[in-house]
Amino acid sequence: MDTSQEQGKEKRVLSLMSGYQAFATIEALEVAGGNEELFRIVRGNQAVAKAMVEAGNKFLRNKFADEEVKSTYAYPDTYAVKPIAEQIAVLSRLFGLNGKKALAYAKNLPELPEGADGYFAIPRWQAVAKTYGKAVEKALDLIGKSRTLKNWREGQLGEKYLRQSERTEQMFAKFCEQQEGDIIIVPAQFGLLHRGRSVRRAREVFTDNEFGLGSFAIGCMLFTHPEREQVWEQLHVDCGGDEFAPGGDGEFVSAPSFFWGDGELRFSTSWTHNTSKQFGSASGFLRRIEP
Repeated sequence: MDTSQEQGKEKRVLSLMSGYQAFATIEALEVAGGNEELFRIVRGNQAVAKAMVEAGNKFLRNKFADEEVKSTYAYPDTYAVKPIAEQIAVLSRLFGLNGKKALAYAKNLPELPEGADGYFAIPRWQAVAKTYGKAVEKALDLIGKSRTLKNWREGQLGEKYLRQSERTEQMFAKFCEQQEGDIIIVPAQFGLLHRGRSVRRAREVFTDNEFGLGSFAIGCMLFTHPEREQVWEQLHVDCGGDEFAPGGDGEFVSAPSFFWGDGELRFSTSWTHNTSKQFGSASGFLRRIEP
């Protein structure tokens, strides 16, 4: 093969979208038994391309499949999603925000997406603090003034330790495009949907319109729904929308969580591969727009 042919092959890249982006070069196809003709077929035949996407989806959904355990843990009996107007009023008062636009939006909410427990009011973190970490600190501080809270990551919420996942950032940006004001309304579930799954397994099986909720969002949800965490023998909450680097060294291999222990609410982190029947990742859902 001459140099021009080699350069041509290097430039051709097959890009498939399946919630996450994957790239396969012609060289990779050849290793798997394919060739350039197959590459051309994939590019020009919609049915073949669809079959490859479906195969990719199946592969991704099987990733970390061994990081699931059977769980019967559930929400406390006293917990229920509260009226959205009540949530908005609490958060407006708590953070000193204007909830008028959120209340207006709440008057005509669409049908809940599949998987969601209900609608939750969540402030834009940018309306609360200059950085995401400072917004989380403020939420935790306010929770601590209303109930006993142990923050095991005090002093470790700066950007070198804590950040939102790219997917979660993008999804919240879309919500902010669709809704005005300091507080947005998000269809969400509080962990039951992904109970018994590690955080990274939950991320792999998110539907195309689903995303993990982070420490700030879940902290606000716990403030409006304190009944959600009140005993040890219940389902606790992983914050799969956040990424945490234990050493502050750029290795974001952990995720935060909220749980109850020894008579107090606790905030800590654990490895994203940890699996527990007592924990589940909370997630939000972006409403699908029908063509």
